[in-house]
Amino acid sequence: MPEHVGRGGEAPWLSTNHLVGFALADAGSEAVWCFDVTHPDAGGEYPVYYHHQDDQKGRARYVEGGDWEDLTNSTPHFPTFADWLDAMANAFTAPEPPSWFEDLGAPGFYPGL
Repeated sequence: MPEHVGRGGEAPWLSTNHLVGFALADAGSEAVWCFDVTHPDAGGEYPVYYHHQDDQKGRARYVEGGDWEDLTNSTPHFPTFADWLDAMANAFTAPEPPSWFEDLGAPGFYPGL
């Protein structure tokens, strides 16, 4: 969502400019794994969020003040990239994928995208 978009037309304006995608999460290119580049931890690591373009109340923040549109979506899926990578490696090598794997989107190799 670009900056200065409102739900229902008028302000308050919303943005997802704080999210920087780093991995597709589905073959349809509608979901991505993102860093929140505005909230590094004490060691400089960015939290990781799953973001789907069709989420009605996704990971948007208000342009004015930076508050979350929906506070329940403010908790990251993984506190750091290392935690995300570890979870993905474990999911890809598990005999059976974990239950959350399908719900959050599974990164993979998508030729042609």
